[in-house]
Amino acid sequence: MFIIFGDCRGFAYIIIESTADNWKKCMSLFNGVKWKGMTLKIQDAKPDYKQRLKEE
Repeated sequence: MFIIFGDCRGFAYIIIESTADNWKKCMSLFNGVKWKGMTLKIQDAKPDYKQRLKEE
């Protein structure tokens, strides 16, 4: 399951429930691919601010 957030600026967060191996395959398959005239950049998101504070 995935959910896409964002607007038409060419930026989105995607939440994907997957195994580590499948995520690596997804990144290698889609990172750098042209889609609708733009190049996709796929990477892990940084933890949100509250989570980073909790870990400190």
